Amino acid sequence: MLVCFICTKQAVAQYTDQDIIDVFNKSQAQFVDNSDYKVALEYTLYRNKKEPITIDKYLGVLIKKDKDTYVKINTTEMLTTGSTFIKINHKQKAMEYTTINDNTLIQNPIAIENYLKYFATKKMSIEDNSITCVLTVPKLTQLPYGSITLTFNKQTYSLQKQTIELVTPGRIKDEKGEYNNSRKFLEIKIKKVEDHPVIGNELNIDSYVDTNSSQLQPIKKYNSYRLINRNTNK
Repeated sequence: MLVCFICTKQAVAQYTDQDIIDVFNKSQAQFVDNSDYKVALEYTLYRNKKEPITIDKYLGVLIKKDKDTYVKINTTEMLTTGSTFIKINHKQKAMEYTTINDNTLIQNPIAIENYLKYFATKKMSIEDNSITCVLTVPKLTQLPYGSITLTFNKQTYSLQKQTIELVTPGRIKDEKGEYNNSRKFLEIKIKKVEDHPVIGNELNIDSYVDTNSSQLQPIKKYNSYRLINRNTNK
């Protein structure tokens, strides 16, 4: 019995932070080498980790072409092109326009390299054909989540899904439309990745705002939307 116990302990691998960084780098390399891709996403908001109860489920899409990025999450669209960031909330009929220096405002679930900067504890495990990395924030943090669990394909290192533990569950309605303190999670699944896809007008700024008019305004399609220009605070 003692021998079996010792063998079991020795079989448990201990992974370092550098091992986790290596997995992240190998996963990101697939996108660094390809500046033109489209990713189909599936979002599931749920509570109760052991026996999940779905609160909401919706689809999303990520399009990347060179340095331009477009993301659609349910009824919200976001675009970064050049130094311009546009966010459209179709539910609220509102549009935000601002000038930026990078892509930090885009909620890109593929760009995971920055996660490693903000999490105090990192753990990794390998089981069957999956690599699982669990990142936990320090007790004092301004991040909107407590932990993130990322699952990678062990053979290809491609990101399969990430599960985010939200830190303000009391502000999120449950499946009955009620507020409670039940822990809530957002799961993002990578459903399909297309290299060099056919891209429509999603990355065209003129598909959202009229840049030729003397005063910035939405195009006719979004004429009823309120435009907030963060550059002028109007």
